[in-house]
Amino acid sequence: MPAQAHVMETASQDNFEEQQYLSLTKHIIESGQHRADRTGTGTLSIFAPPQLRFSLADNVFPLLTTKRVFFRAVVEELLWFIKGDTNSNHLAEKGIKIWDGNGSREYLDKVGLAHREQGDLGPVYGFQWRHFGAEYVDCHTDYVGKGVDQLLQVIDKIKTNPSDRRIILSAWNPKDIPSMALPPCHMFCQFYVSTPTESAPKRTLSCLLYQRSCDMGLGVPFNIASYALLTRMIAQVTGLLPGEFIHTMGDAHVYVDHIDALNQQLERTPRPFPTLRFAREVHDIDNFVYEDICGVMNASKESDARHGEVDSLDKKPRQQENTGKMSVHIDKDGTVTRVLPKDDSAEGYALGPNGPNPSGKKPRSKPKGTATESKDKSATEEARAVEESHRAKPYVNKERVLSGGSKATVTADELTARMERIRLRNAEIEKKRQLVEADEKAYMEEEKEAERLEAQRRETEKARRAAEQAERQRRQAMDRKMQQALRTEREENASRKAKAMESREWDRNKQESDWNTSKRYGRSSRPRESGASNLTDDRKGTRKDAPAEKSRAKATKPSTAPAIKVARSEAVAAYSETSPTSAPTSAECPSSEQGEKLDWDKIQDEERVKDWSSL
Repeated sequence: MPAQAHVMETASQDNFEEQQYLSLTKHIIESGQHRADRTGTGTLSIFAPPQLRFSLADNVFPLLTTKRVFFRAVVEELLWFIKGDTNSNHLAEKGIKIWDGNGSREYLDKVGLAHREQGDLGPVYGFQWRHFGAEYVDCHTDYVGKGVDQLLQVIDKIKTNPSDRRIILSAWNPKDIPSMALPPCHMFCQFYVSTPTESAPKRTLSCLLYQRSCDMGLGVPFNIASYALLTRMIAQVTGLLPGEFIHTMGDAHVYVDHIDALNQQLERTPRPFPTLRFAREVHDIDNFVYEDICGVMNASKESDARHGEVDSLDKKPRQQENTGKMSVHIDKDGTVTRVLPKDDSAEGYALGPNGPNPSGKKPRSKPKGTATESKDKSATEEARAVEESHRAKPYVNKERVLSGGSKATVTADELTARMERIRLRNAEIEKKRQLVEADEKAYMEEEKEAERLEAQRRETEKARRAAEQAERQRRQAMDRKMQQALRTEREENASRKAKAMESREWDRNKQESDWNTSKRYGRSSRPRESGASNLTDDRKGTRKDAPAEKSRAKATKPSTAPAIKVARSEAVAAYSETSPTSAPTSAECPSSEQGEKLDWDKIQDEERVKDWSSL
């Protein structure tokens, strides 16, 4: 490992922050709801638990110490995201196989992405970070300059407008979700830059992550480390100090088949978090490489489990520590693998199904305190004979003598007790699995019943709507018939009224003609004189030379009165024959003197108005 590479050291403060994670995990195991899940395994779940908060000050890095976290995969995957890469084969080439399942041929065919080549995950995290909104083609297409580069926008806002409340990095794009091999679990994060104060004159960068689906056993420890590292990297390129990482969860769950391992993890005591320092100053987020972010973490010798260790740059195989106890592993088929401890005088070696010393360690060195070489040789042969005898047995003798005279004992009672504990844990797991299966079965039955009721409701609703539609059509048909009948009746009434008006108009015209005729011929028995002055006005029924005629009428009044009365009587009788209901009475027929004064046009107009108003 180069000398410039960073070193991960032990933080001095007590690790109460990891206890948040452990307490939440324990709460989910004890109080979580049984829920079916996409994988069919079954989970214990709670919704929206309290936030987890981790301080990043003083270079502290929140890498859990009660379990192993694949830190090399954390680094490589984050760099893979930053590149905007979507090809899982690039990770697999580096030994990171966490995406192989979702990029396999079988899985892509199963989720409807058969047109994709193996390893093409679609527009997942890195694509959304660097090319949000761009049209995704495949993992080989060059998307430079396409879409929105959210990561660069975040860095630019932190530098130019640190108080902005829109410094957000989102991987959730509803349009692209059908094209993704796996929708994003850690959906988006928001960054916050503190305001300088007298006590803290330099700004700090904090990150809030929202994760919709949280696998407490595997995913959450990985995601905590990943986004804490992303915050550290962005703080480095923006010249800020790391502040805090806050983890907000939606569906926080524990898979049923993880309960046993998590219970074992809960028995461990958290140790202080390590510290993280970069190997060099980096001012461009795209310039980070794996060698800038890697190192070695210490492992406590007081614990029998080497939790908290991460891969180092030199990639040397891990060495088993001398814990002073025998490590026993029992497989499902009953095979027992035992690892003996080392001591001050000789190296220990593994006793397993593959025989003594299967790891290929060098031969034992000459132990201290032996008298002769023959004794050492005989002791070695005896130990190997004992080992050979134990290879075929699933248990351990009460006492085993090791080479060099050192002794390590494991009683049958201890092994029986361990096996009993394992059996009880397995029984508990099986019981919970049965509960989950029962819940799933009940859930499926409820779903089927709900579907049946829903289908019945839809059929009832369909029948009701059909009946309403038929009733609506019947009413519409009746309305159309009624409207047609009303239109016909109105047309008939209008036709009758038109005929009646035409008849009345004809009667009025005839009456007016007869009246004018009677007036014309009833005013004088002598023939009319030629000339314009002797003509009568047909419209008014009077002569145009009314004053002269009037004076002459006065002079000849005694001789013409009987003739006028006779003409008036004849006119009344003639009108009565044609229109008996509207014939004028004798009182309505004016005398010659009255005829000179009445305006007959006005009288006829008034009669027309009365007739129209009666209609």
